[in-house]
Amino acid sequence: MKNLIVLAVLVLSSSAWAGGSISSDEFLKAISHPTVQKSVIANYNLNSQGLAMRVGRALPHISGSRMLPYEIMASGKAQGEIIVLRISGNFTTNELSIISCEQSAFKICGE
Repeated sequence: MKNLIVLAVLVLSSSAWAGGSISSDEFLKAISHPTVQKSVIANYNLNSQGLAMRVGRALPHISGSRMLPYEIMASGKAQGEIIVLRISGNFTTNELSIISCEQSAFKICGE
């Protein structure tokens, strides 16, 4: 019985969450502070697509909805360094972080 419960949890958790894409415009709109948003636009060239978590079909009433974290690759306008911008937290108080490709939850930079 215990093995059946563990198997059910694994199947449900794997089908409840999936990766999904997010446009650079959607990423920028998710930055809650206008000054921070303007700074990102002024200092970074964002890729056209980033990644976000999506709720899967196991939760039909919210299936397909996006949830944080959001990540997008960007290059600095001044020096061209490749970084990943991550929005985490929740939609009322989110946090923007600059992380390395290795820290990306989605391995967004490729291998």
